[in-house]
Amino acid sequence: MADGRPISIRFDGGPADTRDMSTAHRRLVTVAAIMAVALLGLTGCQETTPADQAEVINLVNTSRKQYGKKSLKVDEQLNVKADAWAQHLRDKCSLSHSNLSDGAPSDWRRLGENVGYAGSISQVHAAYMKSSGHRANILDGDFDRIGVGAVNGRCGGYNVVFTVQVFLDQD
Repeated sequence: MADGRPISIRFDGGPADTRDMSTAHRRLVTVAAIMAVALLGLTGCQETTPADQAEVINLVNTSRKQYGKKSLKVDEQLNVKADAWAQHLRDKCSLSHSNLSDGAPSDWRRLGENVGYAGSISQVHAAYMKSSGHRANILDGDFDRIGVGAVNGRCGGYNVVFTVQVFLDQD
């Protein structure tokens, strides 16, 4: 905008309006657009809906409350990690744990993770609460933050939801 004329950029698939841009401005716009597309490709796309995320968190915090534990705070960085891993599990149609420190905030002291799938989020949560290891993560009083992913897919011919819960004990 060195000459005072506005630059318009469209990210809806239409071309940028370049009528009033100099060559330098057009190059800048092109570089910015390429960087934006590259950044979107690197960060991926979250599939977990806000409603599904809220359901998982509500179930976890309700269980914690029943056992006299404080509610966990939602951590957006952990949400991104959990969602990406849930997508991975769905795509592989199998369960495994992630490398916990990958994608986690740097201020962690301890991390935990629950992975599972069933026909619904509430069914996965019920299974977690019947499993001593999963229940221990949910009820661990040292954990203070959580990130969740809940991704729908088909596995073994059935519609299922893969959930990932990542727990963090902050420094």
